[in-house]
Formats: sequence, structure tokens, C-alpha cells
Amino acid sequence: MPQYQIPASPLDTAGFVALTKGPFIATLTYIYINCSILLLQFSGIICNGTIMYMFHKGKHLKKNAALRLLLFVAISDFLYASSSLPYSIYLTAFTITPPINLSPHYIMFSSIPLTLQLKLKLTLTVAIALQRTLALFFPLLYRKHCSSSFAIAFLFFGISLGCIDLYLEFALSPVVESPNCATIVCFVSDRFRYYWGTSNMVFGLFIIVFTVMILFKLRFMENRSGLVHARARKEANRLHQANRTSAGMLLSSLLFIIIPSVAVGLVEMIGYPISRQLGPFYTFGLICAGACNGIVYVVLNRDMRELFKSFFIVKSPTSTYIFQSRSSANK
Repeated sequence: MPQYQIPASPLDTAGFVALTKGPFIATLTYIYINCSILLLQFSGIICNGTIMYMFHKGKHLKKNAALRLLLFVAISDFLYASSSLPYSIYLTAFTITPPINLSPHYIMFSSIPLTLQLKLKLTLTVAIALQRTLALFFPLLYRKHCSSSFAIAFLFFGISLGCIDLYLEFALSPVVESPNCATIVCFVSDRFRYYWGTSNMVFGLFIIVFTVMILFKLRFMENRSGLVHARARKEANRLHQANRTSAGMLLSSLLFIIIPSVAVGLVEMIGYPISRQLGPFYTFGLICAGACNGIVYVVLNRDMRELFKSFFIVKSPTSTYIFQSRSSANK
């Protein structure tokens, strides 16, 4: 006797669509984000590599202590964009078709640059904000203490904090599978995710406070710029270049790293694991900030802008002399 299948009811069809629609949209979102991350990574490598080359060619830039922290940020962004390529390529390749089931060992080890860079980036951003705050509000204290050793101390402090985060990540997180999730936060324990989000939020709050103070002070100084004496204009122009570049870098970090980190930290503190739903947003924020910083350096700093233009202009002895004289005058 032949067997007849009962046609699926409209309710069954609607239920099937509802069950498959969610994973499909999540997978499509992961694909868009991961492809964007890859494009931004190559952009960040090019932009920050150009900045490093400009510091190498412009000797006066390396001697400027006010730009030392910005150089360290460019180097860290370049190294992160390069070293995190295996992680980004793996996420892109293995999230194209559901179900998503990533290797926990590969994710944990390939995401090491992310854990290190996030805390290093936050620490260097705090250092830049603190340096500009001292320069604007306490100039005598700034000239006395903010030298190259200030930047180097914060660099090693940030690396140390990144290593501590890395140790806690592996110590508190068992290496287990996490199906249907395409971000490192799915593979770490709740305790580490709570600590990571809270510590990043604290750094972010400090940066927000310093940045608001800096922006208000810069606005006040612009209103009084006409009262600056001619003999003090040289020093004012030099500080203005550093202030504009630092403010641009702080704003890009606020937009792509600080505000998302603070928001996620607050939501995680109330017990909702929002980071599992957002995908690789930490990676996306770091890569976006790194690529934007490379553009900010050239657009907002006159010395870097002129040096960048000189790469595409046939040099003559006269033009070279004029550029070197102008750079020396801005020291």
C-alpha cells in the first residue's frame, strides 16, 4: 500500500522559515563584517606602513617627543593588522556557510594579537590624552616630565597589561567548542569576559574625561589665538600641530574603540552577554581606528603632510633646502 506524505501546513512552513532566518541573517552579518575587516586590515597596513616610513625619512619627526607616542601607536597598529591576518582569514573562510563550528584551539591562539593590542592601544591612548592634558593645562610640568622616556614607559606598561590579559584569558578559559559563534568572546569564560569588559571600560572612561577636557581647552585657545604675540607664535604653532594630531587620534579611538568598549562593558556588567551577539566587533574597532589614524596623521599634521607630498614631487636642491629649513623652524 503506497505511503502518502501529509503536506506541510502553512504554520509548519512559517516555523521552518523562522528557524532558518535567524542563523542566515547572522551568517550574512558575519560575512559582511569579516570581509570589511580584511579590506580595512590591508588599508591599515598601507597607511601605518607609510607613517613609519615617513618617520624614518623625516629625522625631525623622530626627534619630536610630542609625536613619539603617535609613532608607537602607528607601529602597534601596523603589527596588529599584519599579525591578525590569519585570524581574520580563518573567520571569513569558515563563516560563509552554516552551521558555524570553529576550532577553539586555532581561535584562541590566532587571537593572541587581539588580546595584546586592545590593552596596548587603550594604554597608549590614555598616555596621549594625559600628555596633551599636561601640555595644555600644566605646560611647565609637561616640559619637565614628558620626554621620550614618558612614551617608552607607557609602551612597556601597555605591553605588560596585555600580557596579563593574555595570561588570564588562557588561565580562566577552558578550550572548548562554541557552535554558531564567530568571535573570540564565545571561547573565553564568563569570568574573563567580565574582567576584560570592565577593565576596558575603566580605561575608556579615563580617555573620555581627558578628551573632553582637551577639546574644551583647544576651543578656548582658538578663541584667544589672535592675542598670541609674534615671538610666541613659533612655539604655539608647534604645539598646535601636536594638539590637532593627538585630538584627531583620540576622536577616532573614541568612535571605534572607547565608546563601544564602555557600552559593552556596562551591558556585560548587568549580566547580558551582548558581545556574543555582535561578532568580532573588537577586531573591527581596532582595525578601523588603526586605518583612520594613518589618515589623521597626514591630514592634520603639516610636517607629515608636506613630507608625504614630497614623495610625489621631483625634488630640487632649492625645494629640499626650503623643506628642511621649515621643519627645523617647527622643532
